Amino acid sequence: MSEYLLPIQVAFRPRRAATLIQAVVAWWRPFATVAVASVMVALISHDLAVNLTLSRLPPAASPEDRVQVRNWLDTGLPARTLLLPVRLAAESGLNALILLAFARAFTSRHSGSFRGFFVLSVSAAMIPLLGRCAAILAATAGVGGPSSFLAPPFSLATVLPPTGDYRFDVLLTSVNVSTLWYVGSVTPGVTVLCRCKAWKAVLVAVAAWTVSTASSITVLALLRNAFQFRL
Repeated sequence: MSEYLLPIQVAFRPRRAATLIQAVVAWWRPFATVAVASVMVALISHDLAVNLTLSRLPPAASPEDRVQVRNWLDTGLPARTLLLPVRLAAESGLNALILLAFARAFTSRHSGSFRGFFVLSVSAAMIPLLGRCAAILAATAGVGGPSSFLAPPFSLATVLPPTGDYRFDVLLTSVNVSTLWYVGSVTPGVTVLCRCKAWKAVLVAVAAWTVSTASSITVLALLRNAFQFRL
């Protein structure tokens, strides 16, 4: 049962969780916990996402257009939900590779293993989900308006004015309490897996987050430009 609860421990008791990562027998147990949580969050936030999308439609959109958009979003919900575990596996695998690469660059060529970093990455994926839950609660309570659903609470984007540069605005959104929480929770795991000092583990965690975030922002910007997204 403790392996299923590893993501919760990584979030709230990272030092304790760090000592358990290498002893995980079945990686799919923490993966299942985070996958189920991501599906539940997607289902709970669906109505908020639909209403926000409808509010961003052009003024010229007719009532029939709005009904078609709502139906399209509702119809595609099962497929999008079923893809979440696949997305989690892909993102965790990529993050594990990035962590492994920086661990061996900053510490030792024999630092850690892909399996250990994969378990750590899967478990740490619970933290952005908790941040998403906080954003959902804020939007439901009317704090910050409907758009607060898109941005984690206490991000730089909420305290600094928009720059007009999509990539920089997304970067400001990415720097938030969840980010600090994520780095702080991943660091003890890196320390144990690499058997290194804490400051080196912080470097590994921050460098891995920076590369992962920069890659995501680049992909989003390319898609936005290619499909002329303006939402």
